[in-house]
Amino acid sequence: MDDSFEAIAHFSTDIDLSWLKGEYPQKVKKMSIATADRDIQPNEVEDLYKKFGVVVGDWESGAIAWVAKRNKSKLLILRGVSDLVGKDGGEAYGQVGVFESNARKIMIELISCLSDWIHICNKNK
Repeated sequence: MDDSFEAIAHFSTDIDLSWLKGEYPQKVKKMSIATADRDIQPNEVEDLYKKFGVVVGDWESGAIAWVAKRNKSKLLILRGVSDLVGKDGGEAYGQVGVFESNARKIMIELISCLSDWIHICNKNK
């Protein structure tokens, strides 16, 4: 696909979470994620929000969601935000320690709740 809008339309995927009932084991926000094959550049942040309403970006979630949808598989993606990027730059750009420290905190939190998430997912099969 040569047209980026055609590719976006083809690969955009909504995750159906209607099956996920009950209280969650940790505070979460449901939101759209922009996924690409590279980091978001500061000068792109405002445009991504205006065009697509996304405030979070990653490299993996879109591909995982697209494959799960094509295979008619339930999916829950839990992400933590390790660093913020705005039009003026990112807090972790050139400071890998910021990313490492935040990622460590996120993973400890997610891992501590993982068995509860698995229980909720199994209960809602």
